[in-house]
Amino acid sequence: MKRMKRECRFELRLSRTELSNLAAKSRKAGISGAELIRRAVENKEVREAPSVDVALLVNELRRLGHEINELRKAADALGFIEMATMDDAVGKCHEACRTIIDAYTGKEKSR
Repeated sequence: MKRMKRECRFELRLSRTELSNLAAKSRKAGISGAELIRRAVENKEVREAPSVDVALLVNELRRLGHEINELRKAADALGFIEMATMDDAVGKCHEACRTIIDAYTGKEKSR
């Protein structure tokens, strides 16, 4: 995607309360005040940024999914389990990650 060149400048006067509210909203969303205003102009939704706990949870789920996949490969090589059962477990981990990420971004981020 080609990045838009921003060459126009716009000055805005705010009260201290309005500036404080703008700063608080942009901080919660994890974006700059200018980006918050741009999104408002474009009628784009602004979501609160996920907490560090959510990022840690997603990373842990991904790690567990990877571990389950490694166990699946080893068990399959030794003939211990049905592949469909383990594939289902791996799929559930991936789906949990997508659900959590979608709750904050509306789409899955690339890894």
